[in-house]
Amino acid sequence: MADKKFNEFSYELPPVDNVMLHADPTTGIIKKCEVQDLPGGGSGGGGNVKVLYTGAVNQSNVGGVETDWMNYDMPADTVVNDGDYLQLYFYIRKNTATVAKTVKIYIDGILVTTMNDLSVAYFTTTYELARLSNTSYQKNGFYRRGLSNLFEIVGSGIITGFDQITNIKVTATAPSTGDMTFYYGKLILFGQ
Repeated sequence: MADKKFNEFSYELPPVDNVMLHADPTTGIIKKCEVQDLPGGGSGGGGNVKVLYTGAVNQSNVGGVETDWMNYDMPADTVVNDGDYLQLYFYIRKNTATVAKTVKIYIDGILVTTMNDLSVAYFTTTYELARLSNTSYQKNGFYRRGLSNLFEIVGSGIITGFDQITNIKVTATAPSTGDMTFYYGKLILFGQ
């Protein structure tokens, strides 16, 4: 199955020219969705939304070793305009009561956020990077504690030294194999 516009999957759907679904040619499973030219985009451009990465991996950490859970290389010229921003979502479950657990976020190999001693059984994290200029980004992150309405701020501030972001990586470290499980991750681009 080739890439198709949204309405090409079924003739009964209304025409939608700004939604493109990218499918694996061998399995037909949709791997990426692009929505273009949405009204009200940021200062960076036409308001496009692109899902760059999505995955349900159900991967556990390896004991005592920093384990890569998500390691995404972005195409060239992905985040190019001031006002463009990325949203990173991921869902993690803590499987044991061990407290020495750490989740880290890297941008182009540089550590930008560390979450230590996560005290809840499972949590969803939202992390945003907004391009301010060709050398700086605003980072904002928080995680939701389980099913509660309690949120904890992680990693807010300005980071510098980046023009084009080319790689985002999420890792975990815990004493024993299987202490934590990465269930789901998603990376979305807003702008361009």
